[in-house]
Parts: sequence; structure tokens; C-alpha cells
Amino acid sequence: MTDIQEPDKSIEGAIPLNPITGGNGTFIEEIPYTISTSTTTNILVVVTVTDESGNGNYAQSVTRVSGISNSQPEIINADNPTEYSIPLSGTENIRFMAKVTDEDGQNNIEGVFLRLISQTNGEAANSPFELFDDGQSFGDQTANDSLYTLTFPVNSENQPDSYNIFYYAIDRSGLVSDTVKTTFTLVE
Repeated sequence: MTDIQEPDKSIEGAIPLNPITGGNGTFIEEIPYTISTSTTTNILVVVTVTDESGNGNYAQSVTRVSGISNSQPEIINADNPTEYSIPLSGTENIRFMAKVTDEDGQNNIEGVFLRLISQTNGEAANSPFELFDDGQSFGDQTANDSLYTLTFPVNSENQPDSYNIFYYAIDRSGLVSDTVKTTFTLVE
């Protein structure tokens, strides 16, 4: 047996099977294997059966085990500039970041998001926006460091405005973190 998400966790070796009463060639065996009840994983089970002379056959199956998270993700810190000057020319990218953890493991985080709400015009189109922790998207510098990042472009066509920013995270069980609010102002 091998946990596909954690290949180091596997059980290998010969296990004697106990025949089920009735003599029809059916066998059963229980193999203890501990996994987290808070995550979802796929277990690859490969069974090879041989007789005393070495003749045999095998079968394999993937079993999906769905766990239930017992704790919501937590936003440790949310960071963005409180004020930013609109550039006279060209485009500049403004970085928004959230440090997020989950007691059930970082791979249990489904996504980290922010809502961008103008105090003049209301919520921005396409809000909420997803932040990334892959080391390559939208200004994220290091993959899997629990620091989720998103950049927004600002150029001379932007107008001065103040925004409320609401950061939140969702885990694979659908549990949602507390919302962290920051503010952001574009000035001339």
C-alpha cells in the first residue's frame, strides 16, 4: 500500500491471508494503516497472490480517503501598502500579501483570497481575487513558504481612491478563516 500524496508512507512485504470459511478461494486480511482524518488522500493498494510454486497474479486499486478538517486556516499576517502614489508614467505593480497556516497542513489550504472594495465605487469587478504561493504567479517570490501574494498594476490613468481590503482563506473541507481587514489608498 502506498499513499500517493506521501510515497514515503507505504507498507510492503508478505502478509499471510486468512481464508474465509466456506473454502471458495476467498481470503480476507486487515492491514492497519494510519492516515490523517483531516486530509484527503489516495491510497494505492497492490495485491500480489502466489502459490507455493511461485505462480500467481496481482490486482491493484486506488482508494480515495476523504477526511474532515477539524480546524480552519489562520491568517497570521496581511500586508499591503497603506498609501501608494499614482505613477506619472508607466505601470507599477503593488504587492498584497497574506501569511496563512493551517493546523492540518499547508496542502489543506484550498485558496487565499482578497476582496477589493472601493470606498467610492464599491467592490471591484472580478473580486474576490486569488493570491498565490507558487513562486511564479502575480509577484509571489517563493513557492510553498505560506506567504500568498497578488500584485495589482497601477498606472497614470488610475484615479485617487481609498479601498478596504478583506483577506480570507478556505481549506479543502470548506472551512473559512477569520477575515483580516486592511486599507489601501491611491494618492496623486
